[in-house]
Amino acid sequence: MEMMQNNQQKILLIDKHKKIASAGDLFDHISDAMYDHGCTGVVVHESSLGEAFFDLKTGIAGEILQKCSTYSIKIAIVGDFSKYGGKSLKAFIHESNNGNGVFFKQTVEQGIFAISGQEHP
Repeated sequence: MEMMQNNQQKILLIDKHKKIASAGDLFDHISDAMYDHGCTGVVVHESSLGEAFFDLKTGIAGEILQKCSTYSIKIAIVGDFSKYGGKSLKAFIHESNNGNGVFFKQTVEQGIFAISGQEHP
């Protein structure tokens, strides 16, 4: 677990080798970061989430993202999403990137900037 600060926001970076299989797994990481370190955002690698997250029918994505919304934590999921097919997922990613709480980005740096409300240079 690593903490970053950008634009006066503290952001938790979850190690890309950590596996996040449920909302509870993610919340274990972010609750410590929120309450002990004042983090307002989290960056997680798509490889940590597993393929089931990207199959919207499983409900895992909705459960995890709802938990972030409930606790006002911004989340950036970073990686290569082209390997996951489906029009629904592509629409979901597009809509999320147009919002202000969930972001799908290619790099950690882009994720940090999105959470911070800044454009990546």
